[in-house]
Amino acid sequence: MSRFKALLDKGIVFLDGATGTELSKRGMPTGVSPELWVRDNPESIQSVQRDYYSAGSDIVYSCTFGGNRIKLSQYTQETDDTPQINSDLAQISKSISDEKLVFGDMAPTGKFIEPFGSLTFDEAVEVYREQAQGLRDGGVDGLVIETMMDIQEVRAALLGARLAAGELPVVVTMTFDSDGYTLNGTHIRSALSIVQSMGAAAFGCNCSTGPAEMLELIRLISNDARIPLMAKPNAGLPKLVNGETTFTMEPDEFASFGKDFIEAGVHIIGGCCGTTPVHIQRLKEELTAVTPVKRPRPQSLILGTAKEGVSTSPKEPMLVVDSSDTGRFVQCTPEELIKSMKAYVIHDSKIPLISYESSLYKVTERALRLYPGRGVILTSEKDYSEIRDIAIRYGSVVLFKAAVSHPLSSEHDTVVITDSKIDSGNANEEGHTLFSAYSLERSSSSDMEDSELLYSIASFYQKPAPIIVGTPNKKILAFIAAYNALTGRDHKLSLLMKTLHEDNRIGQSGTESKSESNNPVYDAVLHGNDTGIEAAIRSALDIGLDPKQIVDDQLIPAINQVGELYEKKEYFLPQLIMSADAMRKGFTVLEPHLAAKSEVQKKDGTIVIATVKGDIHDIGKNIVTLMLRNYNFEVIDLGKDVDDETIINKALEVNADIIALSALMTTTMTGMKQVVESAKARNCKAKIIIGGAVVDQNYSDEIGADGYSPDAMEAVKLAKRLVANEK
Repeated sequence: MSRFKALLDKGIVFLDGATGTELSKRGMPTGVSPELWVRDNPESIQSVQRDYYSAGSDIVYSCTFGGNRIKLSQYTQETDDTPQINSDLAQISKSISDEKLVFGDMAPTGKFIEPFGSLTFDEAVEVYREQAQGLRDGGVDGLVIETMMDIQEVRAALLGARLAAGELPVVVTMTFDSDGYTLNGTHIRSALSIVQSMGAAAFGCNCSTGPAEMLELIRLISNDARIPLMAKPNAGLPKLVNGETTFTMEPDEFASFGKDFIEAGVHIIGGCCGTTPVHIQRLKEELTAVTPVKRPRPQSLILGTAKEGVSTSPKEPMLVVDSSDTGRFVQCTPEELIKSMKAYVIHDSKIPLISYESSLYKVTERALRLYPGRGVILTSEKDYSEIRDIAIRYGSVVLFKAAVSHPLSSEHDTVVITDSKIDSGNANEEGHTLFSAYSLERSSSSDMEDSELLYSIASFYQKPAPIIVGTPNKKILAFIAAYNALTGRDHKLSLLMKTLHEDNRIGQSGTESKSESNNPVYDAVLHGNDTGIEAAIRSALDIGLDPKQIVDDQLIPAINQVGELYEKKEYFLPQLIMSADAMRKGFTVLEPHLAAKSEVQKKDGTIVIATVKGDIHDIGKNIVTLMLRNYNFEVIDLGKDVDDETIINKALEVNADIIALSALMTTTMTGMKQVVESAKARNCKAKIIIGGAVVDQNYSDEIGADGYSPDAMEAVKLAKRLVANEK
């Protein structure tokens, strides 16, 4: 039994609180690598961790949050030393841990993984494997993957950790908005499904919200978790008090949420930004007589995707239909999945049903490795032994084509199609849940009588976990619409009404309309087709379309539609980036033609953008820069860790309309106030807008900025309003 498992068996497990602010109190300057500074000043982190151990923490995190080679490269060229740096930092913490535990901390690289960025999935796996190896060599008791927003990066980190750390427990916490989605658009239930199916020892949330908001997030997943749940909330939101960034939630108020977290299913608890050893001490005191809630084994099966998952349970059956128009499932070969990965990830977020054959082992393994969710392997009992290991490794679900002849023993979810009743949610000898299904192959007949259809619906409705596999026809589509209506899955019967309307329309016209687009340029932007937009624009030019007409009638309406979809939460950050990148490539093709006709569009304004002094995080700033440029602003990007004098000098030099500032750290957000004050002192007339994870509208008001933006699309709107008001 691992020491971590022993802790869980004893009761509630207490984590540490914030580290960065505690190191700052002990002399760490802004703008440095905490990892490299702590390596040179080991007594600083040891002092912090002793305080947390004394306060009641069972586990502290090593000071390796930015210890992967990509993050370290921002401070040193000696990235080949990455494993040794992590090993040294782990040993520094382990040397004072006594009987307490140290978990090696791993966090985002700051880069997007393909297809949203330049980092390949395999490169990401290697980055985390390297860091995990160093941490293991340094003697950590487990690994924590924290503050993640990209489910594909989480998967890479889990695979890398497993390669290096063997049987060490690996826990995962991600950051979610209050609506339950990450910035990249993955819902918390879907994330839980993917993470626990890949063998994580615990899952939960950290950072981004205070305890009240995080409590609601935990409640969304408490009934589906098969592994312990974690919570590490901030001490509320930061405010500027006497010129210093302060989290105003006092330890007593923070601790008052403790019992609610435990009742919601949390087993492992601590604090994030703004929390101190006193917060952890009060939390532990509040929970002295409290024990974790024993949750029954979930009776649900969630197939997580990069967005939302599909779930089945005795009360919420699952439909699997091979059609891109009628359901979330698409039957495909592994080659087809790899070729169409962008569509699976970005827009459709389909769940692939991979038809497995023995000759396709390697390509099937590759497809499941790259798919950012839980793929489904459609196989036979004969081939099961071949794919069992990869199903476990990547958290896949095995869907059998027929009833199995004997009980299965596996570590992954199994769905069995059978004509005999097997109660959904039954556990086999090893306690693993098998989900049964019922074959309705006769439903695929195109000449099914209406009476037979109604009989199928009635029978189907009483089965615990129905599944259809096959290509649907009109009768199956009608079946699905009726089934969803009967089971309450069709809110206000809107989908049923749509189906009936379509049937009526087709019946009147005698033909089925094709929704083919007559505007490939518009569609390329809308769907983020950065590889096809150049050809689409050249084709439009070849048939005589005016360059300015392409901009006004196709590019701009398309990106505006993307913005609307983003606001509706139908699109998320990945779709936004892909569409913006497609539009940028489109403009590159059009610019020479516009210049030749003297039709180059006048810019809406000039913006100087930077991450403030001491802050080396720039991924959010880069996204805002991309969007502002696509919305016709001239943007001068000064980069990261930029002092106020440099920012104001550039703004005055180019007569900027707006200065846009970003900060991700509570220790650097005061740099925004310095820029505001410098602008006033030097009579710089540019409007100042701010953004970043640690700031909000209240902070903007406190420092005298002209506006706050929570995301890239809001930054565009804010910039347009401010510029328009000055005209």
